[in-house]
Amino acid sequence: MLVGDPGLGKSQLTARLAQVVTAEGGTVLLASAEDSPSYTIVPRLQAAGAVLSRVHHVAITDEHGTEGDIRLPDDLQGLRDQIEAIGGVDLLVVDPVMAHLGGKIDSYKDSDVRTALGPLAQLADDFDCAVVAVAHLNKGAGTNATYRVGGSIGFTAAARSVLLLARDPDGDERGPKRILANTKNNLGPEAASLRCTVEAVLLEPVVVDGHVRQPLTTTSKIVIGDECGISGAMLLAASSGDPNGEPRPAADEAKQFLLAKLEAGPMRSKALLEEAKSAGIKEITLRRAKEALGVVAKQVTGAQHAGWVWALPDVESDAHEDDRLTANEADDHVTDRALDRGDAGDREVSDDASCVREPSPDRQTASVQEGDVNA
Repeated sequence: MLVGDPGLGKSQLTARLAQVVTAEGGTVLLASAEDSPSYTIVPRLQAAGAVLSRVHHVAITDEHGTEGDIRLPDDLQGLRDQIEAIGGVDLLVVDPVMAHLGGKIDSYKDSDVRTALGPLAQLADDFDCAVVAVAHLNKGAGTNATYRVGGSIGFTAAARSVLLLARDPDGDERGPKRILANTKNNLGPEAASLRCTVEAVLLEPVVVDGHVRQPLTTTSKIVIGDECGISGAMLLAASSGDPNGEPRPAADEAKQFLLAKLEAGPMRSKALLEEAKSAGIKEITLRRAKEALGVVAKQVTGAQHAGWVWALPDVESDAHEDDRLTANEADDHVTDRALDRGDAGDREVSDDASCVREPSPDRQTASVQEGDVNA
């Protein structure tokens, strides 16, 4: 995945990747939902020096004969057909991936994201090609790129490598300097960060047989520079206003995790705690983040589906038709539970409704060491 804030040059970087691939005789297939192929994408490819004859644009034809963008996973067969018609591709770019999800895919639901991206990963294996999915960052303030990508954590979890493109903290706020950092790599050690520069390019008019095929065009390209020691965490810290570029403590990472998970609606506390543990967040840290954010614990009643869910404050209990719960729980009644009733009021029933949790660790302040809170 290639992630970053809008307007910093992610698409220019994909054009640079296309140049590298086509220069070696490879073929590239682009799926773009935000930019016009003729007015924006082609000039960027020209500025990057890509071989245009080896770059193709995704065009899926529906039953009415109308061409449009791909929707994942619905149009995977159409995408496969186009790749086969081309004779195979070496690089597939989906920019941005969120805009190419099918209408029934909830981008904040891990299972839905896996449903959409799983077949895409299989396609990459079948055609022996690389897939670059472009995504925007959310508005959070954490320094872990895993939780800063818009939507579910499933996007970055599915990716084998994650690249972050951000402004260079040493450059001007609106300047052209960028840093490209590798924040995740499941295939080997993380690569060194690279300094980059976005440069303006003026393309001369193209005239064929007296007709202007392409007018004078201003576009841009990204130039890759030297390695540097600025990490992804430092970039995210700098962009969130930390003047020292220091990573935030684990408590802030836990807050960001909860915001990302609960933005789309209530979620079972048991599932949240399990996912947090998998992400390296301690339960006590998560519960303190819950209190700091004002996350509300709600009890789902019903003999068959009793349990507890967490929700952001002022969020209706049936948000998103309860699609964060199971389908059978959609009609269950959710009641608010006060959080200030002492130890007994802070206990939570597990999903099987057969046992009661001990009071939340943040009520046991006498036995909690400061190092445990921020660890």
